[in-house]
Amino acid sequence: MREIQSPTGLHYRIHESPEDLAVLTPQVAQQSEIWIDTETADWNTTSPRLSLVQLRLEDGSIHVLDVLSPEMAAAYHSTFAPRVIAAARITKWAHYARFERRILGADFVQGLHCTFELARRVPYHRLPLRSLRLAALVHHLYGTAVDKTLQRADWGQRPLTAEQLDYAAWDPEWCYRVHRRLDPLVRSWDPAADDPAAIQSRYVEILPAERGASRWRTAMWDAIKAFMEQRMSAGARRTEARKT
Repeated sequence: MREIQSPTGLHYRIHESPEDLAVLTPQVAQQSEIWIDTETADWNTTSPRLSLVQLRLEDGSIHVLDVLSPEMAAAYHSTFAPRVIAAARITKWAHYARFERRILGADFVQGLHCTFELARRVPYHRLPLRSLRLAALVHHLYGTAVDKTLQRADWGQRPLTAEQLDYAAWDPEWCYRVHRRLDPLVRSWDPAADDPAAIQSRYVEILPAERGASRWRTAMWDAIKAFMEQRMSAGARRTEARKT
């Protein structure tokens, strides 16, 4: 097991051997709730391979399981997955549970819940976001920009870069933090107790920004259109000049 103290302020552990996994499995199996994410190798093919499993436990510890090697894949499937992934009594949270369910086994994983679906239950006037992606929620709820470009990195290479490992370790932590902010919003919302005047006032606050964004998009596309028209016109003039 390797202990990593990231420059981004996150402390996490990397488990890379069957012996590491044997020690970790009983600890995770005792949890009542965990936050989970995965990274896949060959994600853009018809045969993606599970590369990493990332966990955030109730005590705040973060664990990155490197399960790509044949030895680790065998240990994961024989010990960890049956005791943790298939354990219905352990509540599991992932941001896109539909994707994680496909990777972990739709008929195998139990107790998996989705923070994306949780966010969809919050009315727009309480969570005014057009996108409910994890990065958008983190930015809205915590003011932190999350770079998701590494999502499409090569997760089949070894060794993984420090940036890839940090990116992977942060995902279950952000899932935990977003879940902790969303849950009270869902639980405290009572449609019958909503004040229509207050909702109208809130939308009055939100809509100018929406209209401003719409005007910005329109201006941007007008500028692109004008640029393309100028390019086409210049090309046509050059073609005519060659003919003469």
